Amino acid sequence: MSTMIAGANYPLLATPITAVQVAVQGTTLAGAAALGTTIGLVWIGIDQRREPMMTPAFLHVPTAWATVDGDPQTATWQLHLPDIAANVQSLMLVIYSYSSKSPLTQVNCQVASNAGMPVYSPALADSRDSAMIIAEVYRRNGDWKFRALAEGSPYGLAALGRNLHLALDERAPHEQSAPESGSGGAGGNPSGDEPNMWTGSAFAITPQHVLTCAHVVEGASKIELKSLLGSRSATVVAQDASSDIALLAVDGAPLTTMLPIRHGQVGLLGEPLTTLGYPLSGLVGQNLQVTQGCVSSLRGTQQDIRFFQFTAPIQPGSSGSPVLDSTGQVLGMVTSSMIQAQNMNFAVKHHMIMAFLEAVGVDLPTATPRPDQGLQNYSSQNSPQLVRQAQAALWHVTCYR
Repeated sequence: MSTMIAGANYPLLATPITAVQVAVQGTTLAGAAALGTTIGLVWIGIDQRREPMMTPAFLHVPTAWATVDGDPQTATWQLHLPDIAANVQSLMLVIYSYSSKSPLTQVNCQVASNAGMPVYSPALADSRDSAMIIAEVYRRNGDWKFRALAEGSPYGLAALGRNLHLALDERAPHEQSAPESGSGGAGGNPSGDEPNMWTGSAFAITPQHVLTCAHVVEGASKIELKSLLGSRSATVVAQDASSDIALLAVDGAPLTTMLPIRHGQVGLLGEPLTTLGYPLSGLVGQNLQVTQGCVSSLRGTQQDIRFFQFTAPIQPGSSGSPVLDSTGQVLGMVTSSMIQAQNMNFAVKHHMIMAFLEAVGVDLPTATPRPDQGLQNYSSQNSPQLVRQAQAALWHVTCYR
C-alpha cells in the first residue's frame, strides 16, 4: 500500500465527482479505542481569505454536507461536495483531544479516500499538540484535491478556532449542552459566550516590559508569554485603548534581549519593513512568522495620523507584532487589517509608542541590549541578520478570560 507524506497533494478524481470519503482508522489512546471518547474530529470550511464558512461538522454532530457512516471508531466520513457552498475554498480535518486534556502522542491514525489516493498517517508520536489539522480537501481550478497536513496547536481546538475567529467547543460530547432547536448542530460554544482563550504577539522593550496591543489583552484575567527563552507570566501595567497600546510587566528574571524603538523621522512612503510575530498559532504552531513589505500610506483609516498603512501580509494573532525598519529598529506595532482588502494593514507609529512610554514613566536605554552586545549606530541589515538579532525579543501571548 502506497503512503503519503505531510505536504503532499493528491487529485481526488480527474472527472467531476459528487462525493468523497475520507476515513480515519486505527485510532488508539493508551491501547484503548478513543474516537468519540477522548479524541474528537471536526471538519471546518474556510474561504479563500482563510475565513470560516458554514457550520463545522463534528464527529458527534455531523451536518448535511458531512456525515459519519458506521461506527465512530472507524469514522468514515462522507463529504457531499455538491452541498458545499461555492465560496468555500477548502475543508480542513482536525483531530483533537477533548478539553486539551492530553497531547496526541499516543494516537495512531490513517487518512484515506475512495479516490484511490495513497494512505496518509500523520506523525503524532513526538507531537506535543492537543489539536492538529491533518488533512485538507480543497478546490483548484474547479477540481477537488487532497493535501496531507500536520499543523498542530498545543493549546487545543479552542485556540485554533480563536485564530480563525471561530468559537469551537473542545469539550467531550457528554460535557456539552444540547444544541438548541434549529441550531443545526453548531459546534461552537453552546452558551454563546466569547472564547475563553486567545492569542497575540508582543516584543520586549526593557528588561522588565513587553509591548502588545490593548485589544489583545482586553478582558484577560491571566496572561502567559512564551518565546525561544521559555515561559513567563505577565500583567498589564498601562494601556491606551485609543492608540491600541498596552504595556505588560513580565515576571521572573530580567529579559536579556529587547528591540530598539526608532527615534526621529517617521516612516517614509515606500520604506521597506519586516514584521515578526505569531499569527494563526493554532494552525501553524508557535513558530515565529516573518513577512515583508513596505510603508504604503502615512495615515490610518479615516486619515488617522497615529497610524500608518503597510503591505506586509498579516493574519489573526499578528496584533502586537513589531514592524521593523531595515536597521532592526521598531517603526511601529501591528494593530489591525482590512479583511475585505488585500494587504491593507495598519500599525501604530513609533513616535506614538514613545509618547505613551514617556507618559507612563518608562525609560528606554539609548542602545538596547541585543545578542551582538548592542549597536550604538544601527546600519541596514539583510533579512536573515535582522531576524536572527530580533527573534529572541519576540513573545507569543496567550490570554485567558
